[in-house]
Amino acid sequence: MTEAKGKKKKDMTEEIPIEEIVEKKSEFEIKSEQLEMENAELTDNYKRLAAEFDNFRKRTTREKDDIYKNATASLVEAFLPVIDAMESAKFSVDKNMTKAALKEGIILVHRRFSEILDKLDIEEIECLGEDFDPELHHAVLHIEDGEFGENEVVDVMLKGYIYKDKVIRHSMVKVAN
Repeated sequence: MTEAKGKKKKDMTEEIPIEEIVEKKSEFEIKSEQLEMENAELTDNYKRLAAEFDNFRKRTTREKDDIYKNATASLVEAFLPVIDAMESAKFSVDKNMTKAALKEGIILVHRRFSEILDKLDIEEIECLGEDFDPELHHAVLHIEDGEFGENEVVDVMLKGYIYKDKVIRHSMVKVAN
């Protein structure tokens, strides 16, 4: 049997001509080179895409920071007239201002501040006499009083403000049960 196996091996090597082996080897080399080139191209594309994404991430971070800086600067600029009015009032108080003039100055500062809030589309949350809404109000006191309706806001201790659909500060209220 070992002779048969040995003879079989000889027959297999003798059956395939050398030219065919060389030809198959060169086909594999060609295919291997093609795959290597394709791999190099895909790797290059991946690296370029990764670099583009990194640049995009950095650019959007910079843009977001710039938007925040500009919004903050615009907001501070809007409030500068209020600061100017307060400094003017402070200067007037130092000159022994009368009570009436001081009151007038405070009213002026409040009016300017309210005008700025209006320009910024920030609204006061109207709640006196309204039904209690936990989305807009923060109840700090509950009272029992038959004069008022169930869960009616009867007193505002601290005004709340809203910007579009976002509550900036909830109104602190007294609610009747």
